[in-house]
Amino acid sequence: MEDLELSANRMAESAQRVVDRAVEESRRREHSLITNEHIFLAFAQVEWDMFSQVMRDLDLNPHEILQALEEHLRWLDEERDLLDRRATSVRRTLTALKEGRDLMAEEMLDGFDHSAHRAEVEERWGTKAWATGDAWWRAQSPAERAQWAADQRALTDDWAAAAAAGSDPASADAQALAGRHVAWLGSVPGTPGAGGEPDLDYVVGLGEMYVADERFAANYGGDLGARLVRDALRVWADARR
Repeated sequence: MEDLELSANRMAESAQRVVDRAVEESRRREHSLITNEHIFLAFAQVEWDMFSQVMRDLDLNPHEILQALEEHLRWLDEERDLLDRRATSVRRTLTALKEGRDLMAEEMLDGFDHSAHRAEVEERWGTKAWATGDAWWRAQSPAERAQWAADQRALTDDWAAAAAAGSDPASADAQALAGRHVAWLGSVPGTPGAGGEPDLDYVVGLGEMYVADERFAANYGGDLGARLVRDALRVWADARR
């Protein structure tokens, strides 16, 4: 009995050290939330022998796993910085528009690079979809581009707020957001169903992609927000089949 209690105490102490280290890592990286990545990294740092043994039992190289985790956290930092730049750009643009001031296009669109996803768009929906959307974007004036970016930011912020409030995907508020989302998607020429009836499979497929790909989930405040978007879009689409 004493041995069991001693083991339990050691496990509790180890767990506390892992949590403390995870908090330190989150603060050091200026992350507002503690994620699975922080805890996983903290576990490796605090209990390296156990971590490396578990990895080897799974036929994995612990050093390669740790390196991949560090790279992923660096990528999250880059994504956070990009989102911060976009948010600052949108706020600066809205303020300038309200005050009637002129603003350089570079300032208005800082952090927005539509060409970054070219290969992905062409692979998923074809070269025509990319070419049509790209031509539309390049034809927009700086003010029109800034307004589109502001609308996008407002939509993603509203989704994140709804997720944080625990909104049900089938609720009136979530379905109103889903309707806005589909309208926003349809506003871009080249997307399936643009300018007419929305392609329901495309809408549902995008929702799944938001959850599966952390780059997109980050736009909605993370996994919780992305899941709300996905589920609400599915409810929206199912009601129209």
